[in-house]
Amino acid sequence: MFYSNANGDFASTAGKADDLYTPALTITNAQPPSIASPVLFEQIDSIVPSWVMPSRYTNGAFLVRLHEVAGAAVSVVIYLETSWDELQIVDLNEDVVKTLERYPDSRNGRDKYVVDIKAYKITTIKAVKKKGGRINEILGSWY
Repeated sequence: MFYSNANGDFASTAGKADDLYTPALTITNAQPPSIASPVLFEQIDSIVPSWVMPSRYTNGAFLVRLHEVAGAAVSVVIYLETSWDELQIVDLNEDVVKTLERYPDSRNGRDKYVVDIKAYKITTIKAVKKKGGRINEILGSWY
C-alpha cells in the first residue's frame, strides 16, 4: 500500500505501482470460484513475493514479482502445479531471460523449480500454460 509523505509515513513505490498498474480482480457472482494457488514457495528466505498478475502478452500465463530485501543471494524453491508447461524468468517487457529447469516431485504432485536471486534483485517469474483450462477463464477476465 502507498503511504503519503505528508504525514511522515514511508512512500512505497512498489505499493504505488500496484495501485496504478495492476488490475483488480473482480468477482461478480456471490460465490467466488475456489482456486488453489498454482504456486507454492519453499525455502523463501529473504524473498518477498510482491504481486501476481496476468501476462500482457501470453494468454493464460501469469507473472509473480519477487524482491530480495536483505542483501543476500538466495535460492528459492518454487512448486508449480504440473498442468503448467514451464516457468521462466522474464524481464520487464516479458522477454524470456531464462527458462527454469523442471524437477518432477512425486511428494506433492507439483513440479519443482529453483530460482537463484542475487542480493537486492527484483526478479519476475512467468508461469506459462499452453494446455488451457480453468485458469485461462479466470485470468482472461483481467485482460
